[in-house]
Amino acid sequence: GSYVNLIRNEINRITGSYAVENLRVGKLPCEFRSDAGLLRLLLHSDGPTSCADILLDGVNIRHLEMSCGGSPEQYINVTVRTERPCTLLLKGSGKIIRSEEYYGSHAVVNCGIGGCPTFRYRTEYAESYVAPLKPDLILAEAHTINDWLYSPAPESYGANLTELLKV
Repeated sequence: GSYVNLIRNEINRITGSYAVENLRVGKLPCEFRSDAGLLRLLLHSDGPTSCADILLDGVNIRHLEMSCGGSPEQYINVTVRTERPCTLLLKGSGKIIRSEEYYGSHAVVNCGIGGCPTFRYRTEYAESYVAPLKPDLILAEAHTINDWLYSPAPESYGANLTELLKV
C-alpha cells in the first residue's frame, strides 16, 4: 500500500511490466538464475567484516567489502542490468537481505531510506542506489520531515533536493 507500490502497480498495468521482490535472508555463497532485465540485491555483512564477489554468467563484475555494526548499519546495494537470462553467483561471506527483479520496458524502483534527510541521502546513498539505475525519471518524495528534524536552513534543503535530481 505504499505510494511507491501504488505507482509501480499502475505503471506495470499500463506497460505490461512487472516486478518480483524477495526477502531472501540467506547466507552466501548462493546462486540464482533470472530472466529479468534489471536485478537489485541488498547485501549485509554476517560478521565484523565480510567480503563477496558477484559473478554474472561466470564473470566477476563486483567485489564487495562489508562491515557490520556502526550507525547506520552498512548495507550494500548491487544493481545488475542484463539483456538475456543470466546466472548470478555470489561467493564469499555475508548475506542477502533482499532481491528485486524487474521485467518489461519499465521499472519503478524504490530507492528510499526511511528517516533519511536529503543531505545524508545525497552523500551516502544517491550514487550507489540511484545512479546505477540510470533512470529516465526520478520521482522524489521531498524528505521534508526528515530535514526539518535535522534543522537545516531552507536554502540548504532546496540545494540538496536539486542535487538529488541531478544523479
